[in-house]
Amino acid sequence: LNTDKLEIADAIAKKVRFLGGGLRFCKAMGVELTDRNIVQVSMNLTDYTKTAIYRAHEMVRMEANCYGVSIVGAEIIGPVPMAALVQTA
Repeated sequence: LNTDKLEIADAIAKKVRFLGGGLRFCKAMGVELTDRNIVQVSMNLTDYTKTAIYRAHEMVRMEANCYGVSIVGAEIIGPVPMAALVQTA
């Protein structure tokens, strides 16, 4: 996100994750990237067939907009099923 305020990333993560009333197969938390002076919403999607990558990304984008911030980048870490990427395209 284009902010260094961890409380914004935490608030967005709480809205996106299932325990906060968000996406069913999503775990999320706010994380500081101190070397870049920004924060991120880090997510684990545990079932891409039920919660698509693009849906989670869009929800973060919409919630960030409520705080007047935007997404400056996205990355996937670890192996991803081809079907999950095709679904996102």
